[in-house]
Amino acid sequence: MDHTLLRIKSIKRVESTHHVYDLHVPKNNCFFIGAQPVLTHNCDGMSAQGQQALRGFIEEFSKNHSVILTANFAAKIIDPIRSRCKVIDFKINRDEKTNIAAQFLKRVFFILDKEGVDYEKKPVAELIMKKFPDFRSVLNELQGYAAGGKIDASVLLNLSDESFNQLITSLKNKKFGDMRKWVSEHSDIDSTHLFRMFYDYASEKLISKSIPDMILLLGEYSYKDYFCADKEINRVAFLTSILISPSIEWK
Repeated sequence: MDHTLLRIKSIKRVESTHHVYDLHVPKNNCFFIGAQPVLTHNCDGMSAQGQQALRGFIEEFSKNHSVILTANFAAKIIDPIRSRCKVIDFKINRDEKTNIAAQFLKRVFFILDKEGVDYEKKPVAELIMKKFPDFRSVLNELQGYAAGGKIDASVLLNLSDESFNQLITSLKNKKFGDMRKWVSEHSDIDSTHLFRMFYDYASEKLISKSIPDMILLLGEYSYKDYFCADKEINRVAFLTSILISPSIEWK
């Protein structure tokens, strides 16, 4: 196998063991390779070439090694690899979600107190529930607001109802320029949250017969969002599809 396809940045021995190595590659992907089994972490973030190299590794050493792959989005793993694996989907039930979120909230409060950040507890808790289980996104968001001063309710204004209604108005009036400007001004918006807003408000904003078409567009572009090179372009394409669709009618 050509290891250069993985574009490995560094290799180091993990402390307290003689058989496990930590291989760091771009985009925060890690490979933990041991004598038995071989574990890859976040392999859905690998390039197509990297996944092909991993496939070659699996085929070459399958007789004497087991392979465990972890991924956030299984659909991004190429079929030749997925077909060789038993898929286990880890889901979080409601009780576990509450417990995990509470533990993370306690940890966030500890970090903010330790760093001397001025913050309000309620907005931080609401941010965690809004972005659950993407805790890295929560920390990035809090870090950005902490740099500008106090963390308060403004941390929840990533996509407020008022801002969302402005977008809806531009779509209803078929104002492509206004829509594109809105997307540019809200480039930090989480795509998943944007799509969810359209899904949750579909019944309120659209006439009944338009809702199925809206959901089909949401399914198509939320899927594409995981693979696209530029998420802003994908959002504009999604909104343009809504704007020009003859089957999307607003109330």
